[in-house]
Amino acid sequence: MLLSLEYYRELRFGIDILTVESRYRGKGIGRHLASSLIDEAKKLNAEKISIQCMPTSSEAFWKSQGFIEDPDKPCERIRGVAMQDLHLEMRLYANEP
Repeated sequence: MLLSLEYYRELRFGIDILTVESRYRGKGIGRHLASSLIDEAKKLNAEKISIQCMPTSSEAFWKSQGFIEDPDKPCERIRGVAMQDLHLEMRLYANEP
């Protein structure tokens, strides 16, 4: 698991790699890890969590955790299938004016 904490115009928490070995999938391990990472990002007052889905087969998992496609990094799709890396995000706190 690789994580990054970046500051550009906002404090962004990045999940670079999160994987569960295939024989351990379906046991809630990924959900527990993702939930723990989301909680940690909130403790650090991150405004956003960014992830890059590779492979895109993990899209359903991340969306089930509350992530949405990053509107700043649209992904080309053909027949609903992503043709490149898919960028997802979760906004934790609304930007204040």
